[in-house]
Amino acid sequence: MSAARQSAGLAGLQQESRAGPRYPGLGLITLILTATGILSCLRHFVYRQPQSALEMAAAMTACTVFFYPWIALTPLVFRLEQRFPLGSQRWLRNALVLALLSIPVSVLAAPVMSALYWAVMAAADIGVPYLKPKVFWLGHFFSAQVLFWCSVAGGYTVRTRHLLITAPAQGYAHLGMNGGLVGGRYDGLNQHGLFVSLHKVMADRPLSHAPGVPYHLLPRLALQTCRTATEAADLMSHLPHLASFNYLLADASGQMIALECYPGRKPERRESDEVLAVTNHYTSPMLAPLQGARPKHDSQRRMAALESIHDRWGDGWYATFDALADHDSGVCSHREFGATLWAGVFDLGAKRAGYTFGAPCRNEVINYQLAMSNEQ
Repeated sequence: MSAARQSAGLAGLQQESRAGPRYPGLGLITLILTATGILSCLRHFVYRQPQSALEMAAAMTACTVFFYPWIALTPLVFRLEQRFPLGSQRWLRNALVLALLSIPVSVLAAPVMSALYWAVMAAADIGVPYLKPKVFWLGHFFSAQVLFWCSVAGGYTVRTRHLLITAPAQGYAHLGMNGGLVGGRYDGLNQHGLFVSLHKVMADRPLSHAPGVPYHLLPRLALQTCRTATEAADLMSHLPHLASFNYLLADASGQMIALECYPGRKPERRESDEVLAVTNHYTSPMLAPLQGARPKHDSQRRMAALESIHDRWGDGWYATFDALADHDSGVCSHREFGATLWAGVFDLGAKRAGYTFGAPCRNEVINYQLAMSNEQ
């Protein structure tokens, strides 16, 4: 869902099945750590060949369980990075906080890692003459530090993985969310201040399908080839559509256009001088019947809430984020199969975007600045 207004730029949300980033589960973390342990053991075999099959099996097992405390600690580090996010305006402060927190985590993890390693080797009655337990524990502290910061990097990557900043060889630079769909965009802002977002509409299937452009590629094409909302609307109106979607287009001049699209039909267009809200239902009398008896109340309620953004007082940027965090209207949602995955506010004149990776009510805004265009 999105809403555009001249005084504050534009707001956009996407809702999916969970609130917040989809971090790896315990099973995947265990698989990654197991592979890390095996590769680490094979590296040691380069310097010292095992004397028997038992020693090889024991060493392989010991090196693997050595990493297993991080099955529990890695999700903790993910949450710490989410609480003190890197990439935000306060990234330096947050990095220092994470560095301080890494010390007690590593101090606690290192002896457990050591104990697991030596327990396996002792159970197999195999010694490691070139490793001394006390020195080995100190080395494990630094190993724990490495694992801590690898987890921080992984958490940051997962949290921001949908955001892409693109500077193509041909066309206009832009940033936006790709929603996990290769090549496409769910929303975005380009170097000329053009914003585009898409919004799924549940409607009847068309009786026949003609060739067309996938829905997630349409915003990408507009961002990369168009300067204004009018150009983008003309482009998207002439391209054949494959699915039922609404699109919101806005530019730095204050022009705001909503396109309601259905395969095989001419897109319906509406505009506004002050506020234009787009959610997940058709408003056009020509297309609304295609939704049948599907419930529209939630989508209509969110649209009304977004349209009321214009009535909020205060700085437009922060007032818009406050509106996006509204739970009463369902704009910010935490329910299963309908929770907010990310939220964004865009200042089209300043070429600035602010995203929360996860629900806006509990995640910090991270700002991004596109280079100002020198083209006239």
